[in-house]
Amino acid sequence: MNAAEKYGLLFSGIQALAVVIGFYFAYRQLSLLQVDLRNSVELASRQSAMDLMARYSSVEFSTYRCKLRTDKETQSNYDDASALLNFFEEIAIAFKHHTANRDILQDAFATSLRAWLEKEYIVAALERSRSKDSARFENLLALYRNWGGSHPPTLQIESVEALSPR
Repeated sequence: MNAAEKYGLLFSGIQALAVVIGFYFAYRQLSLLQVDLRNSVELASRQSAMDLMARYSSVEFSTYRCKLRTDKETQSNYDDASALLNFFEEIAIAFKHHTANRDILQDAFATSLRAWLEKEYIVAALERSRSKDSARFENLLALYRNWGGSHPPTLQIESVEALSPR
């Protein structure tokens, strides 16, 4: 083997080593990107839950909830009660599809959700909505049961199994 062949072989070995090192660093970068992606998804999930909490705690929504709790005319207004149900349905959908952090949602809303859904005027609005469309608020009712609620005594639901958490 002459010197040119030795240098050619050495050069080929160096090239092969460079390719292996390149693959190693590419693999390492991809692994780091996966970790970053998981972290960003978790951060977005937490932020989504915090945004829902901020909306629920806003001055406007707090005033609305207080009026709904104390004012008989507001309580008998289907649209006012439905607005609260729509908000809780949004939470239920976020919980179901993991778009908001489930632990934060449960810590923040489980007690309120159960308390609101056990009020007669909220149940009346819920029954009225479901009489038009039996699937209406299905996610909300499933979440209610998942978070420890039982059917309010006045709520007529045909299929308990349909409300079980999936």
